[in-house]
Amino acid sequence: MAAIAPMIELYSVGTELVYGRIQDSNSFWMAQQIVNLGGRIRRITQLTDDPEDMKNAFAATVARGTDVVIMSGGLGPTPDDMTSAVLADVAGTSLIVHEEVIADFMERRNIDSREEMNPNLVRMATVPATARVMLNPVGWAPCVAVPVNGTTFLALPGPPREMEAVFVRHVVPYISERSEER
Repeated sequence: MAAIAPMIELYSVGTELVYGRIQDSNSFWMAQQIVNLGGRIRRITQLTDDPEDMKNAFAATVARGTDVVIMSGGLGPTPDDMTSAVLADVAGTSLIVHEEVIADFMERRNIDSREEMNPNLVRMATVPATARVMLNPVGWAPCVAVPVNGTTFLALPGPPREMEAVFVRHVVPYISERSEER
């Protein structure tokens, strides 16, 4: 018999969401999927790209005893994409370049040597040292699972096509294993 469904919180990261420049379709879609899998949603939150706001929100989530946090956004190549750095800070770990992600980039882009790697791709392969890293089947930023004091943070890329593919490949099995059968 499966355990009681995990308590889940969703975060969408991006100043453009908070300012209403684009609609947060990711949270809506993920919430539907999670409920269908038997998960329990506690709250859905949008956050700006401000590292201090993100850190405070993540710490509060851990303090509430949330089992799983699923977030989308903030994993891209631009300087305002701070999700990995903030997760590393909250987890008390450093950032590392994940070599399996680099190898995947090189293979999919037909890059022969590390010297040819675009710095933006290297930035997207930089993850918290304690993360479990899962490759993105349709894009570049990987999904990372970062444990922090009993809460697991699952960070997914923000573009909806990538988020959905990563969610189906990696998050669905993760939630299904931890939820009552529906």
